[in-house]
Parts: sequence; structure tokens; C-alpha cells
Amino acid sequence: MYTLFREIRSLPSINKRLLLNTLCVSSATFMVNPYLIAYLPTIADISPGQAAVSASIGVAAGSVMALVMSMISVLGDKRLGSTCGFGLAGCYLLLAYASRIPDSLFLAGITLLFVAQRFFLNTFTICTRNIQASSTEEHEQRNIFRLISLTLSLGMSLGPQVGAYILSKSGFQAVFLASTLIILLCSVNFRFLPAYETKGSAQDDQNHVQSLEAPAIIGCATAIVSYTLYAQVFSYIPLSIKERAGHDGLATLQDFYLVYSLARIGCAVWVHPIITRAISSLAIISLMGVSICTLSLLMLSNSYGPLLLIMLAASFAFGESLFSSMAIPWITSLIKNPHSTRRHIGLFTFCSTALGIGSGQFVGAWVFQQKSTQTAVITWISTFCLYLYLLILTKRKSNFLL
Repeated sequence: MYTLFREIRSLPSINKRLLLNTLCVSSATFMVNPYLIAYLPTIADISPGQAAVSASIGVAAGSVMALVMSMISVLGDKRLGSTCGFGLAGCYLLLAYASRIPDSLFLAGITLLFVAQRFFLNTFTICTRNIQASSTEEHEQRNIFRLISLTLSLGMSLGPQVGAYILSKSGFQAVFLASTLIILLCSVNFRFLPAYETKGSAQDDQNHVQSLEAPAIIGCATAIVSYTLYAQVFSYIPLSIKERAGHDGLATLQDFYLVYSLARIGCAVWVHPIITRAISSLAIISLMGVSICTLSLLMLSNSYGPLLLIMLAASFAFGESLFSSMAIPWITSLIKNPHSTRRHIGLFTFCSTALGIGSGQFVGAWVFQQKSTQTAVITWISTFCLYLYLLILTKRKSNFLL
């Protein structure tokens, strides 16, 4: 723990402030995400499946728009990032009052809000990552991305707990309002970031071809599959727990996310450094994480009980922390042309959030609605096999430049 604090203290001021932003924004978004699909139908006459489809469409469309924005780079990262931060806060404010949308227009209106929310969030994230890469020497980038992953882990752990507490005390609208306030403060912080000097491999040199590389592209494709599994913590898992727990659904979900959050923090702070010292291969660590998440979903598909929920929360948090913390460092390690870093970060963000989490929410809701253990088992095993195939393909293509 002391070593961790010492590493953070040694960072430049701009990276410290961006890590704080990452913690706060991830906490604010994860105050909402775990409960969105299960509880959005309580403010409108829609099914969980319709809510999942609406969220998936919003994630996909908004992420495509953010990917295009990252490629054309109309504005500088600081100006574009702060603008998108204020836009993101506005989306959460509108979502807080989504119940006032007429029933006949609710699905269309909520989908448009999801599109805007995902566009602003992804563009804000891409700008943040590009500044962090640009202001860091090449040999230090792996360490800064490790700290980013750790900060994301902490935010993703704290968010569901804060969201569950506010939800139980004040309702779903208050969760959106709290997220709005946090993101507004982060946007102000982003707008007044100190000036920084472009360093290392991420500098924007127009004399270099910023091509996309095949190994990194396939690596981004593995993110689609792994984040499809990860999205079940917002979709299949809460829907299954809520149905089986009956009237105690909210309390049971709170207990699940409490264990999940504690395990997530413990893995990020203590277990993860031990594993990374023992295993040098980022791909092997990612494979371990995806394997554990798959086994956790298979456990939930076949049985249910208080002890199982504790084991499920802890194991899923452990597995997810492994592959999510290795994702960006692994992608950057596959890049041979360092001047294409921004494009690859944009592509990874699109693949993980739009195609991964977006499709994962839909897949989870679909599997839940089938009410079939066999369907769930086949789905999770097939997803894991696809991930393993893409991982092997990435290694085979590691010497090929597109």
C-alpha cells in the first residue's frame, strides 16, 4: 500500500488530477450502471428486455460517434474533453427526469439520451487517456496505465455501493442527480488542467503514418468478448438475483455488490500486484480473468444460495479485475508504430464499451428471459471459446502490420 501511494505521489500534477477524475467519473457512472436494467422499468411501462435493448443501442451508436470524433480530432484534448464532460453531466440530469417523458415516446427518448450519454462518456475517456499517454515517457506508460486500471477498479467498486445506498434512501432519480454533480466537478477540473509537454511515443507527428495494426485490432476484438462477460454484472446477474430473491431483491443486490466491491478493491490493491510480479505475460493474466468470470456465471446458471452469492461476487470481481486491468497495457504492448496510440485507444474504447458492454447487456437480458439453464451454459461456454480463439489468433498475427 505504501509503495502504491509513493508511486502516485511521484506522478506529475496533471496525471494526479486525471487519476482523480478517473476515480470520480467511474464512481459516478457505476452508481447507475448495475441497477439501470433492473430498475429502469420501475419508472416506465417497459420490460427489462426493452431497457437492455435501448441501452445497447445507445452504447453502440454513441461509441461509434466517439470513435469518429477521436479519429478526426477537431478540438484539442483539453477543450474537447471538458466540453464532453459538461455534456455528460447534462445527460445524467435529463435521465433523472426521464419519468416525465410521455409513455408513447419513452423508449425513443431514453434511447437518444443513452446515445448522447455514451458519446460524451467515451470521448471524455479517450481525451483523458490520450493526455495521460502524451504526457508520459514511453518507458513509463505501462506503469501509468496500471495505475489507471487500479483507479478504475476502485471507482467501479465504490460506485455500486454509493448507488445502492442512495437508491434505498431516496430512489433512482437521486442516483442520477448525485452522478450529475460529481461529473460537473470533474469537468471543471478537466477544463483547468495545467499545461503539459508532449512526450514519448504518443506525440502527434504528422510525418509518421498512424496505421492500425492487425495484432492490436484482434486484441481489441478480444475486448469485445471479455467485456461481454463483464457486462453480466449489470445485466444477467442482477436480473437473476432480483428474480430469485423476490421481495428482498434490492437488499440482496446490495449485499452482492458490497462483497463484489470489497473483493474488487482487495484484488486491485493487494492481489493484482502479486500476480503481475509472478506472471509476466499480460495475455495469460487476461485469460485467467476471463476463465474465472466464465466459471462464476456457470455457477449462477446452475444453482442459487447465500453462500453461492458470496462466492460468485468474490470470484467474478477477482476475474474481472485481472482482465480489465491488463486490457490497455496489453493493447499498447501490441503496437509497433507508437504514433498510432491514440487511434488504438479509441478503437479499444469502442470495442470494449460499445460492442462489448453494449452487446453484453443485451445478451444477458436475452439469456435471462429464456429461463433455461442449458441456454445459459451454452452461451457462456461459447463466449469463452471465442475469446480463447481470438487470443491465439492475436499471437499468430503479432508480426503482421496492417
